[in-house]
Amino acid sequence: MKILDVSNLSISFGGLKAVSDVSFSVEKGSITSLIGPNGAGKTTIFNMLTGFYTPDEGSIIFDGESMVGKKSYEFIEYGMARTFQNIRLYSQMSVIENVLIGYQCRMDTGFFSCLFNTRRKREIEKAARAKALELLKPIGLEKMADERCTSLPYGKQKILEIARALMSDPKLLFLDEPAAGLNPQESEELSNFIRSLVDQGFTIVLIEHDLKLVMNISDYVYVVDHGVKIAEGLPADVQKNEAVITAYIGRGRTK
Repeated sequence: MKILDVSNLSISFGGLKAVSDVSFSVEKGSITSLIGPNGAGKTTIFNMLTGFYTPDEGSIIFDGESMVGKKSYEFIEYGMARTFQNIRLYSQMSVIENVLIGYQCRMDTGFFSCLFNTRRKREIEKAARAKALELLKPIGLEKMADERCTSLPYGKQKILEIARALMSDPKLLFLDEPAAGLNPQESEELSNFIRSLVDQGFTIVLIEHDLKLVMNISDYVYVVDHGVKIAEGLPADVQKNEAVITAYIGRGRTK
């Protein structure tokens, strides 16, 4: 069953067509990857799919709802969350405080509850902390919950950022180059973590330059180059596609 259906998505900046007529869909409970050389338009597509850019043309149907024209915070409220290429943790906050930030859109407290620190507010905060600790358990960070997030190794910081996105209870999670800067051991740990999320019922859309990771965990792959979709299919088929191989010549090639 499709959870996301994107049709004829296009956007221009200063007269330059950054993305042109891109269409794809995402099946519920899958890992769908969007790959392509540097400058192919992948992050621009992500920004349209999460409300940071409004497309000039095309439609975005998420869980039966049209999303074009909605604000980025509304995308989160509807159940779409994302991470970014560069780590965006709050360096002065603890591990658990960073995770709790992801729950702000779900905390129905209100002005007076916050002003008077009501019992209901305290109960909501207690439940949120318990939820955050549950997310930290499987990634081995529960005992470091109250430590500053910058004390974590880089790979753990990447996974912590995903845990923060999960706190918003997303139906669809967008990961923008989560393996960037990771060593092979950290990439393997990340790969296992992402796959475990699907086992828990999450649906994931992934942008990633680590083609080994993409091919190992993806259920379906779309390839873009110069803002245009040039191929799609199962990972094994995409690896052998001549248009894909040509796009990556001189910039890395799948094996």
